[in-house]
Amino acid sequence: MHRTQWVRQSFPFLLLSGAQVLNNQINIILLGALAPQSEVGYFRVAVQVTDGLTVALIAISIVIAPQIAGLHARADLSNLQRVLVLSHRAATLIVLPLALALTAFGADFLTLVFGKEFRPAADSMSILALGKIAYATVGFAGLALSMMGRAGVAAVITLGTAALSALLALVLIPIYGMTGAAIAATTGQLLVNFGSVIWIRKVYGRDLSAFGRLPRAGSM
Repeated sequence: MHRTQWVRQSFPFLLLSGAQVLNNQINIILLGALAPQSEVGYFRVAVQVTDGLTVALIAISIVIAPQIAGLHARADLSNLQRVLVLSHRAATLIVLPLALALTAFGADFLTLVFGKEFRPAADSMSILALGKIAYATVGFAGLALSMMGRAGVAAVITLGTAALSALLALVLIPIYGMTGAAIAATTGQLLVNFGSVIWIRKVYGRDLSAFGRLPRAGSM
């Protein structure tokens, strides 16, 4: 009985993990199918570099995840909102200057680190980097859903977003190549978290993004 219950409770998290992998990789897969292989190599470098911009978000998420779960268990939504709004604002302040610098000097950075043959990845990298700024404002929304016991909702949002991202990639990649893949990837990543923010606002009446109201400390 306990094993059956454990499997039932863990399934939404398994589904969410699979949906996240699909959403993150679908554009590379489609780029490989629809564009020259050289563009896949350039695009992978652009993705890996811009993913480095969000290392700080991973560190923040490790710290706030148990806080979100604890505050939700105590129905302390005001302080839960406070934690997430402050975390999103801190993440945005960290990512913003790095992303802007990478956008401004991306071609030179690629030449210095990877060689001049990777300069064609600069435009895609700029799109992904600018997307990371917007992502930082809402990037913990999916984590919040999971810690609030709504992993199933997060999985459904992620799967829906992956489908939309794939459709966008199918339209844009044949026309714009890896630039189209970058637009589709950025759109998919943002839609997941904006969708989560909208769902939380609708159900709980709380805006947890960087633009949300900051409740006073200790308020309920």
